[in-house]
Amino acid sequence: MTTGCLSGTIIDSSRIPFQNLLRMRFLFSIALIFYALISHGQTSSKDFYIQALLRNNKGQYEEAIKFFNRAIELKADYSEAFLSRGNAFFKMGKAERAVWDYDRAIELNPSLIKAYNHRAYCYTEMKDYRRAIEDFTHVVKNMPDYADVYVSRGQIHRWRKRYDMAMTDFSKAISLNPKSHLALYERSMTYLGKK
Repeated sequence: MTTGCLSGTIIDSSRIPFQNLLRMRFLFSIALIFYALISHGQTSSKDFYIQALLRNNKGQYEEAIKFFNRAIELKADYSEAFLSRGNAFFKMGKAERAVWDYDRAIELNPSLIKAYNHRAYCYTEMKDYRRAIEDFTHVVKNMPDYADVYVSRGQIHRWRKRYDMAMTDFSKAISLNPKSHLALYERSMTYLGKK
């Protein structure tokens, strides 16, 4: 069954899985609404932020960054936009640039714990383990039931041959999430490293 055409290409909807068809229609609807808002000059920072997130989720990081920039131009204290733009930079392999956005997000909203967590991953990527541990520790203090942060911090302790600290973190992660294969694996590797 043919349902329409896009740039001269006929779309056969019978060959598109139903979920993908619904997603395509949703994204198309969002794009139409956004176009209508832009053409009437009524776009807000939130509108640009949503467009950025849509592009970010599709792996279009450079395009997403342009929309994050517009959201920030309209609302200079938009901490979530700085956080999300930092995520896009990180996914592009630009950890140092991402840190700048996470710093700004934290400056605007010190209770935005996700920014500390993401910045810690950047520091880990940059091999600045001291700062990574500081940020992961901040996350632990504010989200003590978040198992993954213990695994991340424990990995750095293991890499730095601080085996007792690593064992403590991996054990805590396992107590919070007994099915965490990564925590179990890391704890066993730490145990072998101690010998």
